[in-house]
Amino acid sequence: VVSPSRTVSVAAFEALEKARPDLYKPISTLMLDSDAEKRSHALDDLLHLGGTAAPSLPILHAIFLAEIKRGPDSTTQGMTAIQKASLAAIRKLGPDDPETVKVLKTVAAPEHRFTAARREALSALAAWAEADAKRRKEVYPAIKSAMADNACLPLCIELLGEFGTDARDALPVLKKLKLSNDANLRKLSAEAVAKIEKP
Repeated sequence: VVSPSRTVSVAAFEALEKARPDLYKPISTLMLDSDAEKRSHALDDLLHLGGTAAPSLPILHAIFLAEIKRGPDSTTQGMTAIQKASLAAIRKLGPDDPETVKVLKTVAAPEHRFTAARREALSALAAWAEADAKRRKEVYPAIKSAMADNACLPLCIELLGEFGTDARDALPVLKKLKLSNDANLRKLSAEAVAKIEKP
C-alpha cells in the first residue's frame, strides 16, 4: 500500500479490500484522507481491532514517520493529535516489534530536532526496555545522548534514575548536575543518583 508507484498502491488497496475488509477502511482513510479528525478515528478503529490489526504496522510506521517529518504543531510546538495517535497505535499494536523499536530509535536520535517527538520516543523506548537488562543496554545510548538537548535533559535524568544500577556510568554527569543552577535539575539529579547508587 505504501509505494511510490500509483499502480502498485492501487493493486495493494484492491487486494487489501478483498483480503482484510476490516483493515481496508481505516487504512484507506489514513492513507488517502487529509482530514485529521477522520484519520484519528481511523487509528482508533485499528486499535479497537487489537492484535488482528498487527498486519497494518508497516503502514502505521510509515504514517508516523511521515507525520513526524511535518514537524511540531504550529500553535503548541508539541506533537499534533495525529502524531500522538499514530505513536499510540504503533506502541499498542507492536510494542515488541523490531521495526517499532527501530522507528522509535530513529525519532529519538540526536540528529532529530523535533524535541516533543524525541521525548515521546525516548519515553516509549524506556517503557519497552523496562526491567530487561539487554533492552536497557540497547536503549541506554539514546537516552545518554539526548542529555545534550536541554529540552530532553529532565526526562533523561528521570529515565536514567529508573534504570538504576544499569546507568552507573552516568553517575559523574548526574553528580555534576546536582550542582546545576536549575533547582529542578538539581532535584531530579539527586533522586537519580540515589536510585543508581542504592545497595
